[in-house]
Parts: sequence; C-alpha cells; structure tokens
Amino acid sequence: MDYFDNPTLRGARTELYQELSAIKDEVNVYYLVPLSNLKSILDDGGIKCRNDPSKEGIDLSGYGVQTRRNKNIDLGCNEDIINKEIHDCINFFLNPDNSTLFAFQRKSLLKNAVDNTYGIVCILEMRLSDFFETDNMYWCISNKNLASSGFKSGFLKKDYEKFKWRGIFHDKDEGNSAEFIVYYENPGFAFSNLIPISFIKRILVSKQHEIIVKENTPLAQDKIHSLKNNTLFKPATELLNYEIKLVGRNIMKLDEIGISTEEFCDLINTFLDFGKALGCAPTEEHFESIDTANSHHGIGHTIRVMFWIHVLCYLSRISPPIEETTQYAAFIHDLCFEHNDNHHRHGENALLKHRYFIEKHVQHNHIDDCKRAVVYHCKDDEAFRNKSLVWELLKDADSLDRGRFGPPNTNIRSKGCDVNYLRLNIFKDSAKLKEKLAWMAYWLARITHHTAWSIDPFTDFKNEIKTSLKACLMNDILKPNEKTIVKEIVDNI
Repeated sequence: MDYFDNPTLRGARTELYQELSAIKDEVNVYYLVPLSNLKSILDDGGIKCRNDPSKEGIDLSGYGVQTRRNKNIDLGCNEDIINKEIHDCINFFLNPDNSTLFAFQRKSLLKNAVDNTYGIVCILEMRLSDFFETDNMYWCISNKNLASSGFKSGFLKKDYEKFKWRGIFHDKDEGNSAEFIVYYENPGFAFSNLIPISFIKRILVSKQHEIIVKENTPLAQDKIHSLKNNTLFKPATELLNYEIKLVGRNIMKLDEIGISTEEFCDLINTFLDFGKALGCAPTEEHFESIDTANSHHGIGHTIRVMFWIHVLCYLSRISPPIEETTQYAAFIHDLCFEHNDNHHRHGENALLKHRYFIEKHVQHNHIDDCKRAVVYHCKDDEAFRNKSLVWELLKDADSLDRGRFGPPNTNIRSKGCDVNYLRLNIFKDSAKLKEKLAWMAYWLARITHHTAWSIDPFTDFKNEIKTSLKACLMNDILKPNEKTIVKEIVDNI
C-alpha cells in the first residue's frame, strides 16, 4: 500500500482528485455502473463479477470488448498466486475519467427509456486500502484496459512500478484505463465473491441527476455526492454530437448528393436485404484473431465498406452483378490483416486463403476482377494497371471509411479520407459530392464505433443508426425541422 501513496503518485493524481473532490491523502479505485444496475448492487449487498450466474442488469460494454477479455490472469494475495478468468474477477479503474466512462454514458442513451434511470451512469469510489486489508482478496494491476492488446499486469512492485503513472492519471487515451482487478475468494465457486457495499465510500453523480439517483437508492443516501461543473459527466449534446452533425450537415441536405429522405431509408433497408442475400457476414471467426475482428480493420470497418459500396453503386447506377462482386471482395479484403504485417500484402494473403470462396460465390466472368480488387486494394494506384470498376468501388468505399481515423481532409490535414483520391466518375466533376459523402462517412464511423457486433452485423449497423437517431429525439436535442425528418427516418428503417 505504501507504494501507491508515495509522493510521486500522489502528485500524479492531484488534478484528477481535485476534479473528483476526492480526499487527496487516500488512494481510491472506481467502478462504473448505470443507475439501474446500482439498484441491483444495493439490493444484492455488493458488486458481482460477470460470470456470477445470479448477476442481473443491463450491459453497456461492447461485445468485442468482452470477448477480448476472455483470457486468464495471475493475481496475488500475500504469498499466494492464483490464475483466474478475467470474467471471474471484478474490475475497477484507477482513473474513472476514461473512454469507458464516455462509452457507457453514450450507450446508456441508446437504451429504451423504461423508467427514470434512463441515461444515468454513476461512479462508485472505494478505498484501495479496504481491499488490501481484507483476507483472501487476490489482486493485480494493469497498465491499461485488459481488452487492449499488449497490456501488462502484475501484483509485485517490480511489475507495476514500471507503469507510466502520470499517463494513467492524466492521458486521454487507453493508458488512463488502467485497471485494478480483484478476486475475492469464494469457497466452493470458481467465480469471485461479491465486493460488499460497505466498500463503497461515495457514489459520484452529475448534479442534474442527483435527485433521481437519491430517489432510486434509498439505502445509500449518505454516500451520494454530486459533482458540479466537472468534465466527467457529459451532456447529451456531447454524447450524441456525431448524430447531431450527421443530421444537420448531411441528412437535412440529402438533396445535395442527389437522394431524398425516402431513398436514404431505402438504401439502409436494402443494404440489410443485400447482406442477407450474399450469404456471408463479417463476424469474429472469419478474421485472423479476435483482436483484428474488433480493430480498425475488423467487423465495423468491413460492414461500413460494404455499406458505402451499396451507396456508390446506387449513385453510379451500377448493375447488381458488379455490386455483388464488389461486396464479396469487400467481405474478404481485410480478413487477413495483421498489425505486425506488411500492410501492402494482406490483400494477397486474403486471396490465398479465400480464393475458393470467391470462385464459389462470384459469377464466372467477374472472378478475375474480384481477385485483383482484393489483392490491389491495399497497394498504391500506380501498382495496378488493369483497373476495373470493381477495384474502383472497393478502393473508394475503403477510402470513405478512413473516416474511422479522423475527419476528411477537405480543409485540414487529417488521417481521414483524402477526397482527392476518390476515383469513380461521379466524383470527377463534383467536389461537393466528395465532401458530403466523406463527412457522412466520418459521422457514421464515429456513431458505429462502439457498436456491439453480433452474428448479424448488417442488422446491427441498421439498428445502431436507428437507435442513435431515436436517442436524439428522446433527448430533445434537434431543431424542430430536424425532428420531423429524423422521425420519418426512424419510422421507416
């Protein structure tokens, strides 16, 4: 315990603890929970681990996040060491001001409003010393979120003293998602005993939700503490900012790209139908690893590329056989992407592994175009002489989804879509079309960033758009004319 209260670490967390109105001489850990689940915790008498079959409540985490946590970890208690599944343990954050808190708050707004707990996330604060002073409490600390690749963890000083502690308490990246993981030995069971509610020192809530939280937690009135003028709890306008931008800058101006509101709905609905007709969908088992499936080159990226192919084919009046061919190419184009690989070769690797899939599904006269599009989608344009419409469609759709890296570089330098490289004929004489689609691709990439992808990602994509727009209506953050159009879209997709 002495290490965690040394002057260096105390100084590193000073700013954070001021923001939290926390006692500076105590070391804390934090648990993030939607209000509806907090009611269950108080009724049950404590916090349960994920694998506890009696645990109930809504899940705000992403499917990909939890599958990446399907691994074991070493924990220590005095001289004893055990190895446990992460889901048999209970995780806390050293710094609650992290990307998970933002994602939880956002996803809480996408749930149906069944009662007045809708959209409220709380932060439970606990003394680290309480864990260390409890018998049979095994623990370890990680340098970042356990769903991240390359995380490090340990329960010995020689392990965690190497962590970048200032980053853990300051940086706005995965470093500040460092975790404190515990397994409270539970005789006769593989999973952790619950962490008793007596450990909860404070329940941190936003000022605007203080009254509602108190109404729903009569057993914890003395623990509730509202944070005023802080940056941890975000307003709906910030949590749904990308939806607001999508509506105001794209949906309200669909005529500028040559489609109506009805056609926009049809594109989303027919994309779902087209996906089912293909007979294949990008899911975790198709990728080289679970990490890749849930990375920037994974399920979300592939689904969005397939959606943009659908849109581009509609705008370009391209025949169904060509679209079908390009969709099959999009399905496999990044399946063999690996982070330590030569990024210019993963197309070749995908073809080597999935060539029989192409030969089985693609019409005979389009097989060669499909294969070449897969191989050359990740190479410079100059490297490919036999350019085809299939290749152009895949390259442009892939380029549009560079929105997952940042906004398009229409007027700024960015890692997002470079509209000057868009190749299709529809872009050659329309700078406005390039810009509008690139920005729409950026908003959609951000909106679907936290999507919990299932075995039916086509439906997940449609539902994420629908629930996101519906959340804008529920939170009354749109202009009157925008509400009318968005309600029409929500009702028709």
